[in-house]
Amino acid sequence: MSNPVLDFGIEKDCLSYAGHDLQRPECILAEPDDVLWIADARGGVVRLDGDGSQTVIAQKISSHFGSAASDASRFLQGTLPNGLAFDRNGDLLVANF
Repeated sequence: MSNPVLDFGIEKDCLSYAGHDLQRPECILAEPDDVLWIADARGGVVRLDGDGSQTVIAQKISSHFGSAASDASRFLQGTLPNGLAFDRNGDLLVANF
């Protein structure tokens, strides 16, 4: 069986940035309609639509990550969502919430 990604490559000029002001965007899920779901250290996820608009979705938006006095506090306290998955119903599951 051949490996379909063995010779995969992409030109640097074909890449572009999406989103802005994200905090620790460690995991990103993509939907067929160009919607991206991005784990965000403000305590939830950011929905980034194909038109560039984005919405933070969280029970309570936290500013801890961006304003922490030290790296130890930044990474060991507060909320740090870092893993996302869709379940069979299409609901979003967030790890480390």
